[in-house]
Amino acid sequence: MHLNDNKLSGKIPIQLLQVSTLSIILDLSQNNLFGLLPTEVGDLNMLTILDLSDNNLSGAIPISLGDCGSLLALSLKGNLFQGLIPQSLSSLKALVELDISHNKLSGQIPRFLQQLKLEHLNLSYNDFEDNNLSGAIPISLGDCGSLLALSLKGNLFQGLIPQSLSSLKALVELDISHNKLSGQIPRFLQQLKLEHLNLSYNDFEGETPMVGVFANESALSVLGNSMLCGGIVELG
Repeated sequence: MHLNDNKLSGKIPIQLLQVSTLSIILDLSQNNLFGLLPTEVGDLNMLTILDLSDNNLSGAIPISLGDCGSLLALSLKGNLFQGLIPQSLSSLKALVELDISHNKLSGQIPRFLQQLKLEHLNLSYNDFEDNNLSGAIPISLGDCGSLLALSLKGNLFQGLIPQSLSSLKALVELDISHNKLSGQIPRFLQQLKLEHLNLSYNDFEGETPMVGVFANESALSVLGNSMLCGGIVELG
């Protein structure tokens, strides 16, 4: 059911979810929906795609979303969701795309994400900090071996880029810009098959590598790191 960009406003009616129980796609993106996401969304166990992006939905991500066991793609981006990523999403074993960027989510990035078969993971522009690692990017993200694209842009991460990310052999897009990351750019990044790498607006220092993605000016951004030197691109 495609109802995107239809100037819909108000709360999501429970009746809409009830008539969508046999749907495999529910797209309500780019409307003006607000309020809580009803717990009845968990009854949509036939859904493979759920897109609620670019609305004004608020409150916590409902635990019942974990009952949508057929989901391949879930987008909640561009809303006002807050609180933690619920543990119940660990039940979405078929999920390959998860976009919860541009919300007000906080707390730790849950370790269960490494157990999913995610190919695209976008957590940008939230307020995540992994308190157990003093604000570091969780080492466990390196276990998400199916990832093709990872965005942690615009959060509060600090410290070093973990060596564990060297295990993401399928990764082609990595965006960790607009954080508080520091230290030297790790050499393993030039050994990955990255086609796009954004390290801009952090506190990296030292010499910029020149191999792999670092040799492609159009694929790399390191702007806003005043203590970097070298490399083929203008560092700014």
